[in-house]
Amino acid sequence: MTSVSITISGLAKRVLEPRFMSWLFGCGESLEEVQNSSLTVALQPRFRYRLQGEVWATYKEWSEPFVQQHDTFNRRSDNCDHDEDISFPACVPSENMRAVEGRYSIRNKSGPSSFGPALPSGSNCILFKGRLKGSGYDWILGIKNCKGSAWLDADWEVVAQRLEEKAIPPIRFNNVLPIGQYSHAINNSQAPKGEGWRWRFIVRVEQLRGSQVIAAETLTDGRMDNANGWIANMRDGVLTVTLPAEGN
Repeated sequence: MTSVSITISGLAKRVLEPRFMSWLFGCGESLEEVQNSSLTVALQPRFRYRLQGEVWATYKEWSEPFVQQHDTFNRRSDNCDHDEDISFPACVPSENMRAVEGRYSIRNKSGPSSFGPALPSGSNCILFKGRLKGSGYDWILGIKNCKGSAWLDADWEVVAQRLEEKAIPPIRFNNVLPIGQYSHAINNSQAPKGEGWRWRFIVRVEQLRGSQVIAAETLTDGRMDNANGWIANMRDGVLTVTLPAEGN
């Protein structure tokens, strides 16, 4: 608020003077100069708004492949007729992760035993196929003879990817709206990419009268309306802030 002092000069007042037979001829009058006077006028500035904040976007993108788990498989049986399906699944956590490959190597095994292949099973598991098998028996001179027991030693690992949240560089702004302008737009032209694309923003709004802050609010993509007519809207990369012309 600004105060302006105004001085008023050159004023005069009319003075009535009684005279002879004033009841018949009336009173005489003259002008008498008066002292200068002054008054103070308060000038109330119109509202303006200051907007400070940033606009950005978050999205999700699959990471580079990495080994999520690994182990060694060791199985044996002294039964030379042993024949067993030893296939097993290895799974990664279902939330924000996917299995992309199974790797394995056989260190040692009995002749008929096998390990592999490694096959996808859904989006979160790898099925490692395997069989533990002995070489059976034969008879020599009436004696039962083991041709080979069953054993398998193998290393295996699951390769996975993680769905990671990322963000584009923010567009920052600090603007004071001209008097009489109560809407402002900030444009972020970054093209969407990845998964789960979402525009984000935060803007602090200060209502100004001159240099004095009358009211302040923070609006975000989670709180776009303060219920007093302060509204922020984000669409296609354009943030629009609309504000009331009068104070709260």
